[in-house]
Amino acid sequence: MRVIECNACGEVLAADTDQELVRRLREHMAIEHQDAILAQAAARELVASHAYEATDS
Repeated sequence: MRVIECNACGEVLAADTDQELVRRLREHMAIEHQDAILAQAAARELVASHAYEATDS
């Protein structure tokens, strides 16, 4: 499971793949932060640099 934290509100978003995580991040930004339209390329860059693998503790 791949996860990323929203840099605006701190909500943790999770998905099985980076591609799905990009979609979830863009959707989250559009719904929760209406003033923040996140381009596809920017979302891919954020996921590539900030997403991490969730581990069970």
